[in-house]
Amino acid sequence: MSPLEISPEMFDGAISGSEIPIAVDFFTSWCGPCKMLEPRLSQLAKDYEGKVKILSIDAEKASSIACELDIRGVPTVVFFKNGCEQERILGLASYEEFAARIESLL
Repeated sequence: MSPLEISPEMFDGAISGSEIPIAVDFFTSWCGPCKMLEPRLSQLAKDYEGKVKILSIDAEKASSIACELDIRGVPTVVFFKNGCEQERILGLASYEEFAARIESLL
């Protein structure tokens, strides 16, 4: 299962309407580390299916959201719970680091 790519118009509803934690991957199409991160996020989406939503959003297409959330580099994964940001990981991190962050939100 791959992370679900959402449009900027879907962002607010996806974050505020979720009863489970959400990890949002801010990426760009030209970013090498973003491409390297995708398989890890896909595995996390599979391993935590039903417990966490993993979403992706193109930071260039969603520049107003990226600005609002102070996204300064890609990839950046922002973790939300009950519609509020809990923490974030900037850059390429290991599967285990992402899993530990997810576990802390459950």
